Amino acid sequence: MAITTKDIKLIERKCKENPRTDMLIQGYIIQAMEMTNEEGKKEGDKDVVLFLLKAFKPDIVGKEMYDWRFMYEASERGWTDVVKELIQLGLKSTPGLLPAVSEGHKDIVEILLDNGADLRDPNCGNVIGVAKSCGYSEISEILEKVWKETCKE
Repeated sequence: MAITTKDIKLIERKCKENPRTDMLIQGYIIQAMEMTNEEGKKEGDKDVVLFLLKAFKPDIVGKEMYDWRFMYEASERGWTDVVKELIQLGLKSTPGLLPAVSEGHKDIVEILLDNGADLRDPNCGNVIGVAKSCGYSEISEILEKVWKETCKE
């Protein structure tokens, strides 16, 4: 689904009318992330999500549900541009690590680690074990290297 000029104007009008614009945009982002294809599979609309993030720069930092959910879902789907935009908006990278590893998105794993994803965070689970069990040897090597460099105790 491509976003049209009509869609943009509608969103802009609703945002001007609504004093809680950030909440409105957050709702639109969630809807775009949850869009389904013809088979009913949830795949989202990356272009709409990216447009909303870039155009409106919603205040989602520090809103734990959004921090976690947006980064998790973008990482799980392999949406590199969206992950970068979320980081630029100030979201923590750690919530995206486990889904990126589970889905084998090496580029996103590297982006998240370069932006402070913490392998010691309990929400990451055993990402090295996940990478190995899924057969993602390159990802497990990257994670093991970072672990040895940053998590020595």
